[in-house]
Amino acid sequence: SSGINAEYGDMDRALKNGGVIPSTTKAYRVSDFDAALKGEFGVSKVGYWCRYAKDKQGVYRQLLWQISLCISKSLTVMECPVASDGVCNRNKPVHFLPYSVL
Repeated sequence: SSGINAEYGDMDRALKNGGVIPSTTKAYRVSDFDAALKGEFGVSKVGYWCRYAKDKQGVYRQLLWQISLCISKSLTVMECPVASDGVCNRNKPVHFLPYSVL
């Protein structure tokens, strides 16, 4: 394997190692993702993008859609220069669903 993944690992492993496991029932805080990514990639400023979906009870849930790491011109992971969060609300639970249900 070569490139960024070979040098820095991968997002799935980083989250798993940090205790953030995809689930259809458990919700996380953005700070849980922050801690997992800090442990693997050494950065604390990343971008989170969420979408909202209505569950069977009619309640809107915040779903993690994408995580963006910033990469320098020399292809190293770096702190994002500004908070680049999309529509994730850091004060509300975030659901991280398994790929199989997406």
